[in-house]
Amino acid sequence: MWYTLYRISNGEFLSASALRTNLPDPLGPDEAIKEDLERMDKGRYWDTSTLQWEVRPAPRVIHIRTFLENFTDDELFAFGTSSTEKTGKIRNVLQAWKDAGKKIDMDTSRTATMMQFLVDDGIITSARRDAILA
Repeated sequence: MWYTLYRISNGEFLSASALRTNLPDPLGPDEAIKEDLERMDKGRYWDTSTLQWEVRPAPRVIHIRTFLENFTDDELFAFGTSSTEKTGKIRNVLQAWKDAGKKIDMDTSRTATMMQFLVDDGIITSARRDAILA
């Protein structure tokens, strides 16, 4: 059995233990304990909306070359020739990462922000951004 202490008002995770005695007794007025059969581990996260330990999806980390293959020739041309400051910075970072053999995590806020800059600069459409990030 696994015990998870959380805040009732917003589902915020407070603590967890395999032993009930390791959690507060009595509980605070805005606290509750959920009993789970499955053990909480590094591959899970506490979902405040479902009040469940959810399996964390595997990260989608790909090589920069693979990432760039998602773009059409026209998009790559527009990206390569854009004179806006934001797109220029993105281009420089991606080139440096490509040269260093680095990878890009498709699920980070940094990647989402970068893709939104490309939409804002007219390099790709919102629909293309969503398709590339899917």
